[in-house]
Amino acid sequence: MAVTSLCFVDDPLQAFREMWRATRHALVVGLLNRHSLLYWRKQGRGGYTGARWDTGRDILEEWVPMLSPSPEMVKLRSAVFLPQGTGMAKWSEQWLPNTLPCGGFLAVGLRR
Repeated sequence: MAVTSLCFVDDPLQAFREMWRATRHALVVGLLNRHSLLYWRKQGRGGYTGARWDTGRDILEEWVPMLSPSPEMVKLRSAVFLPQGTGMAKWSEQWLPNTLPCGGFLAVGLRR
């Protein structure tokens, strides 16, 4: 499992491919989502300075097809839809489906 670490490496595709090569059964990768409110509020600021922001499309259409062997299962989910973190934001996020592609974080699950 790698959570936002690929957002800060020079060659994330190479790192992603190496993680897949080294894993036995499954891999979960967390990425920052360019199509989110979090991107508009945090990009280039604080701990997000220098981070790369991806999209689900980048991952599914560019990264996953480069893996060998091909994963048997690929799932894409997202979370943190309302980045302000207020009580109302936390409450409302319980009701939003994690299959919406607009959460601040993307989770990609792959299984051999």
